[in-house]
Order: sequence, then structure tokens, then C-alpha cells
Amino acid sequence: MLEGFYSFCAWKLSVYMYMGVVVLMYNYFLNIYNSVKTLFEGMQLTLKHFNKKEELVATLQYPHEKWPIPERNIGFENDEYNLIRSRLHVDIDDCIGCLQCERACPVDCIKIETVKKPKKTELDFDFGITSNDTAKKMLVSRFSIDMSECMYCNLCEYPCPEECIYMVGGPNENKHEIDYEFSKYDRKGLVYEFAFPKEEDLIALNAQEYANKKREREEYLDAGSRLEGVVADEVRASQESSIAQEDVQDVPATQKKVARKKTKNYSSSEKIGVFYGSSTGNSEAICDIIQEELGDDVVELFNVSDTDPEKILAYNNIIISCPTWYEGELQEDWIEFLPKIAALDLKGKTVVMFGMGDQVGYADNFLDALGIIAADLIKAGAQIKGEWPIDGYEFTKSVGLTSDGKHFYGLGLDEENQVNLHNSRLDKWFEMLSDIFNLTVEKIEGADVDEVSELDVGVQDNQASVSSEVEKIDLESVEEGVSDDSADVPVVTRKYSSSEKIGLFYGSTTGNSEAICDKIFEILGEGVIDLLNVAEVDSNEILEYNHIIISCPTWNEGELQEDWEEFLPKIAALDLKGKTIVMFGLGDQDGYADNFLDALGIIAADLIKAGAEIKGHWPIEGYEFTKSLGLAPDGKHFYGLGLDEENQADLHDERLNKWFDMLMPIFSITAEIVEGEG
Repeated sequence: MLEGFYSFCAWKLSVYMYMGVVVLMYNYFLNIYNSVKTLFEGMQLTLKHFNKKEELVATLQYPHEKWPIPERNIGFENDEYNLIRSRLHVDIDDCIGCLQCERACPVDCIKIETVKKPKKTELDFDFGITSNDTAKKMLVSRFSIDMSECMYCNLCEYPCPEECIYMVGGPNENKHEIDYEFSKYDRKGLVYEFAFPKEEDLIALNAQEYANKKREREEYLDAGSRLEGVVADEVRASQESSIAQEDVQDVPATQKKVARKKTKNYSSSEKIGVFYGSSTGNSEAICDIIQEELGDDVVELFNVSDTDPEKILAYNNIIISCPTWYEGELQEDWIEFLPKIAALDLKGKTVVMFGMGDQVGYADNFLDALGIIAADLIKAGAQIKGEWPIDGYEFTKSVGLTSDGKHFYGLGLDEENQVNLHNSRLDKWFEMLSDIFNLTVEKIEGADVDEVSELDVGVQDNQASVSSEVEKIDLESVEEGVSDDSADVPVVTRKYSSSEKIGLFYGSTTGNSEAICDKIFEILGEGVIDLLNVAEVDSNEILEYNHIIISCPTWNEGELQEDWEEFLPKIAALDLKGKTIVMFGLGDQDGYADNFLDALGIIAADLIKAGAEIKGHWPIEGYEFTKSLGLAPDGKHFYGLGLDEENQADLHDERLNKWFDMLMPIFSITAEIVEGEG
């Protein structure tokens, strides 16, 4: 019985083994079959193209062989195209040094440096004009672009008032003559320099020290460093060619300056508020002329970029100024400001307007901004007066026209094509203002023809304008009870002196901190204070002063200004015992409430470790913020004066006056009261 069972199992096992061998052999031969089949299928495709090279199929030997880059439209005109991979180019002769592109760059790949004419000098230096006839106010000494960091967003192109920065590959340059994808084996090959100032020009501008530093600066980029970079050969060649031609070319005679002779004095029982926005400085220049013509007692200027919208409610007589940008757009500051004032109750407000436009370049949108603003102000209850006739202008369309189609909502000035008509139009406009705002006009007998105010067209220097060597004191108590008709009102001023000079060390990227420092310098006087930009001075120079003022704005989320990032570690390594330091800084308590004036605390911590004594703590009353590293240990004071350019610029003068009173005992400054006749 058992033998039969074993025999059955052996037979069963042999059957399974046989079947397994059969399956294995089947798969074996099947694999051979599939291999041969796919081999012939592949060879068939290869043989098909053996003698026939089809387009977009054969392999190229990159980078020795390259496909042509397809074009793509960038959304402007049909004849304007860009490349999928391209780079930025700058027409440096048209650059006015406004820094708009540098500020717009989200990755900080654009670096610009400028040299201005020294203050309080009679130096006559011709900076030239652009192809748009805009007078330059400074020399662009550096314009570097690091294309290895560029994200090709084109954000730098849009704010440029002269349209001098653009991506190559457009109508300005033959697309077939540029590089393929701008890839390099060395990063420094992707850093392009466009500014090549002549050293004699820098010396003529009293910038010898800067010229030396620029000449010594390394012309290469270490990984991650922010240095000068290398020069694009084709740009250098064209620049050298243009420089060579400068000696034989005549300097353009058209300098866009309009001289005005003041022949009338104006007075009013009610002040006029002028609210303006200006990116290039052209509108601001006109507003300055208005203030000079009508007088400080009649007109107050407010840049809408740093003004509380409710400030407009303090005035019944208002002048609005907004240029028209691009194809009928508001100036950037007005885009944010207009909805805020349109939400207010403007009943009883009389508004007169003027605007800048280009009737040739933008004939379909000439003075559109006037109509856009007027519509919102009328809805808010304001009364628009001062309509201006369209005679003398040539344009196609305009949103700025009133319902009769024969007038603009306000005075139109064309900086590009009719700057020669500015004076005559302004004269007629001032006569119109006198009637609308009930101004009292008195002619000036024997007005000096040399006493003129110049309308300098172009980018205006954003630095503060202050009186030389003196500070005006509040005269409300002095003038109380004095009638408007009184003559020879005494003007009280203070002139400062000190037995020991103060060193003011500052860093400034946008120019706001530098403007405050210039104001401090003008008020205290060059006999009391020295200005030292930390981007240009040796750190050991701080040892020459026992009395020191430190100025550093807070950037982004609690960062030091870029020059201070390099300068602070150097002075923190010095022995600062016996040094008395007072600080001030700029911050934004609205946009960066968690980091307001952090830079003051960061610098103070290092200076205290180095042995310096920090004085001049400033109370936190009047500021609204969440957190700050700039607070002193008591939590009730900052380490120094805090100025908010974005939200409280109207408090600058008041805070600075109190701060000067604080400085006097700290630095043993004396003030001499001087009286004169106004």
C-alpha cells in the first residue's frame, strides 16, 4: 500500500518538473524572439533616417551646435520681440541716475552709483541731456548688472522714465548678433558694466577720493560677493567710441531750464495746499516754482508719497498735480493716494489742477490723469475750477477733457515738446488762481532781473533744502499780534559753535538718510560737524572724534543698510572708550511694525561692547509699532531719534528741533541768537 502511494507521488513530481522545464524553455525562446523583434524594429527606425536627416529629430552636438531660439512677442508692438533667454542692456547716455530700476529689482542684481555736484559751490559742470532732452543732474559713475542673478521679470524696465534699460533682442539690436543663452563657465562673465566715467570728470566734481576707490576696485566677482564685475566687450567698445567722438561733437545748446522773473507778491487769508506726486522730478519742479511764485505764506507743498490723506481736509483751497504715465495711467504714488482721498467728504473744497503729459508720444492719452482724478474728486463733493482751454495743444484723445470738449480739467504742461511755453502758460494760470482763490496781488517795483527762479527739468535731488549755517526758530510767539501788512519783521536765527567737532557717520541707499544728514550739516554748520559716508571712509576715522552721531536706516525685516553691514564689524573691533555717541535712524512703523528701528539696537549693542557711551535716548511716545530691537533697556525709549519717512514725514522738523535741543548739552554746543530783517 505504501509502495503504491510513493510511486504515485514520484510520478506526480516528475510531471510537475517536466511542465516547469517546458514553461522555462518557452519563456527562454520567447525572450529571444522579442529581443530579435525589437532589435529589428529599432534598426528599422535607424535605417529609415540613415540617409535622411529630418528636422528637429537628429541630435546636435551642444554647445558646438545650437538650435535657433524661437521668438516670442513681449506684448507691446508687433515689431518688438524678445528672446527666451536674453539679457538687460542700458543706454547709459540716457540714464539720469534716478535709481528707479535698482529699487524695482527684486533680486538686487542692479548696482548704481552717482556723483553729484558739491553743495555750496559755484562749480559749473555740464552733465548733458538725454535723447528725450531731459537735463541730467548727476554723473552715473557705476551701472552694473549681474545677469547670473537676474530673474528676467522686466520689472526694472517699467519705472525707467527715459526708457534706457531694456532686454536686448528687441528692435534696438539685431537678435542674431547676440549671445545664445548667456551662459558662462565663470560667473564674472555675466556681470556687465555700462558706466565708464572719465576720471577728469570725477576730479572736476571734486570726487577724487571716489575716483581712487573706483580705480582700485577689483574687476571680478567672487561667488556671492557684490563687486564691480567685468565689462561687456561690445558695450565698452561702443562707449569708448562715443567718448572718442565727444571731443569733436558740439555740446547740445538746449538745456531745459526756464528762468522766471518774480514780478508780483501774493498774499491770502487762507493757505493753499498743493498735493503732488512725482517720479522723475518734473512735476515737483513745477510745484517748487508755484511755491516760489506765490510764497511760503500762501502755499504749502505735500508729496502724496509721504502725506496722510486726511491732511487734505485741512485746506479749503487745493491744487492737485499728477502727471500722466504711459497709456493713461496715474503716477505711482497717486494710484495709492487717490482712493483714500476719494473716500473723504470734500464738500466745500475748491480744487484747481495741473498735469504733465506728452502730446506727441502719447497722443491718445494726453493728460488722462486729470480726468481720472477729477471724476473721483467730483464724486467726493469737491468743486473743480480752473478749466484750461485746449487751444495750442495737438493730441488725439484725452480723458482729461471736460464735458464741453473744449477744456481740460486743469492746466496742461508738455515737458517733452512745449517746454518753451511753460512760462507764458504759468503766467496766465497764476492770474486765474488769483481770481479763484481770492489772492491779493501786489506788483514789485523795480524787480531785479537777476533774481529769477530756475525750473530745472529732470530728476530732482530728493535731499532736503535747508538754510545755510542757521536754523529758523518758531516765530509764532514773536509774530503774534503783528499784522500781515507789517514790514521788516525780525527773523530770529541760531548759529551754532562747539569747541570739539562732531563726526556724523551715515549710510544711505535711497538718499533719505543722506538728506537728513545734509539738513543736520546745514543747521549746525561745517565748523561744528563733519559728514562721513561709511561707504567711502576708513573705519579708523571714527577714532578722530570724541563726539559722534551715527545714522543707519532699518531695511526690510530688521536688516542694516548695506554699507553698515560691512562697516559695523570694523568699528566694533576698535577701542571706543571715551567716545560719546548719539544715534538716529529711519524706519517704517507701518510696513515693518515688528522691526521698527531694529538697526539702532543692532549698532548700539556692538558699540557698547566696544566701550562707547550711548546718549540721546528718545521716547517712544508718538510711534505705533509692535516690536523693536532698537529699544533701550527701560523699554520706554529708543537708543536714538526715530524718523519715519513713509508715515510721519510731517513730524520731521518738530522732532529734529527737539533733538537739536538734546544735542546741545550732550556735545557742549553753544548757540548764538542772531536777529535780522525779513
